[in-house]
Amino acid sequence: MVTHEDITDEVAHTEVAQKRKIELERQNICLDAAVNNISQGLCMIDAHGRLVIRNEPYARIYGLPEHFLQLGTHLEDVLGHLFDIGMNTSGMREKYIVLCR
Repeated sequence: MVTHEDITDEVAHTEVAQKRKIELERQNICLDAAVNNISQGLCMIDAHGRLVIRNEPYARIYGLPEHFLQLGTHLEDVLGHLFDIGMNTSGMREKYIVLCR
């Protein structure tokens, strides 16, 4: 007994997924190059207040320890550290943190 199964659609879906993966990787390389080749400090925080992108000038400008530079770090943790080491907002620490959310 011999059976066969048509996998044409499955192969086509796999090829589309592979092409999308390659394109996404290319776009990530371009984004990484753009972010890391500007002299200004840059960070992006997601809707949940977590670090999703940062560049080396950002780390250097704020003098942040490595554990505050990890993706997923909460903005409130970074700001708390900056306040602890002397960042000044005219005594409005909590209000500043709320405004940055």
